[in-house]
Amino acid sequence: MVSDQREGRVDAAEANPPLWAQPWFVFLVALGLRLAVVPFLVGDRLDPARDHWRFGWETGRIARSLASGHGFGSPFFGWTGPTAWMGPVYPALVAGVFKICGIYSAASAWVILSLNCLFAALTCFPLHFIARTVFGRKTATAAVWAWAIFPYSFDFAAGQVWNTTLSALLFVLAVAVTIALERKVELRSWAIWGVVWAIAGLTEPALLAGLPVAGLWLCYRLRQRGTPWSFAWRPAVAALAFLVVVSPWFIRNERVFGRFIPFRSNFWLAFYQGNTWDTFDVYPDWANPPHNEAEMDDYARLGEVAYMAEKKQLAIAAVREHPARFAWATLRRIVFTWTGYWNLSAAYRRIEPFAVPNIAIATLLSAFAAFGLARAFSSAPSFAVLFGWLLLVFPAVYYITHPSMLYRHPLDPLLALLSVSTFTGLGSTHKSEAPRNEVEMEINA
Repeated sequence: MVSDQREGRVDAAEANPPLWAQPWFVFLVALGLRLAVVPFLVGDRLDPARDHWRFGWETGRIARSLASGHGFGSPFFGWTGPTAWMGPVYPALVAGVFKICGIYSAASAWVILSLNCLFAALTCFPLHFIARTVFGRKTATAAVWAWAIFPYSFDFAAGQVWNTTLSALLFVLAVAVTIALERKVELRSWAIWGVVWAIAGLTEPALLAGLPVAGLWLCYRLRQRGTPWSFAWRPAVAALAFLVVVSPWFIRNERVFGRFIPFRSNFWLAFYQGNTWDTFDVYPDWANPPHNEAEMDDYARLGEVAYMAEKKQLAIAAVREHPARFAWATLRRIVFTWTGYWNLSAAYRRIEPFAVPNIAIATLLSAFAAFGLARAFSSAPSFAVLFGWLLLVFPAVYYITHPSMLYRHPLDPLLALLSVSTFTGLGSTHKSEAPRNEVEMEINA
């Protein structure tokens, strides 16, 4: 009798959680906290030096070109013609703000940073869904609160005109849709899955490293549930939806550059920058056109495609000549990705004054997330496989180019979730496996 009463109270709490446990309330808190930081950081974006370069860097330049009627191009200085330097979604968003509020204006800075804060806060909703599905409501509440006060998110949202917070939102949303899709059979749901991944790829192509993981995981889960092979045409619908969304960008690049450039063009420059002899910093500025007049001249003279081809030859030659140096630099980049450590010399700390706090935060986050992932393999092994592979493959491109906490940020919501699950995961009430007949009834419906 006492047990029945206790279970009844638990069910009531699950059905009617307190205000502080409601995702929408945490969303409002997360949004308010980030918006409160904007006044302290917006001034950095309004610095007129180098023709407002700090207002979005390449993103700001491409957005200015779009808003000025010059098309998607000119990522640096002057009007250098078309570009595929980055995916089209975020620069187009910034260009829309420029058209309404003015190019490089204070109003545009406030609007863009506020939108970034909104993207960061909206991440609470798919994160809550993932956490509740895998670990239960207790962990879900802890995860969204951890995200609401997540330190990196404040700077990236309130201080950077870049796609970082939108990329994090789209990546977590794509993972959430993937998890939801394992029990869905409607064609619309599968088409939405393809569209979400397509938009993510057009925002930040590196996010697509998670797409094959998500697709293979779904196939594994469907076969695990006894789904017949005739079900395979639904993933084909998802693939078609993906191609329909991304193909206009591919076609545009083919027409403009005369060759197939699927998402972005600058991989070989990033690879070259990360594998020069200069490893004092993670990212040697002198190897990038906006920070080196000779490189800028070469980019403007050769054009983007030829310039990247030149960097490809130089980068491959450097790796072949110094394979041990490449291996050592790659190892250092892996360590940096998960600990924030590059070096602690006085000269380095002068250009990176937050190096020590960053090491502390990144290392603790990675350690707690590793413990949480290990625990998940015992409580929800199928989902742990998905999380583990995502953590493994997503940063791989940065291991061989140049890493950054900014670039790793799409993984941070999952790292926050796994970290809090270290302390709350044992209380999970989730049943990771649905009865086979339940799924078969959905498929046959």
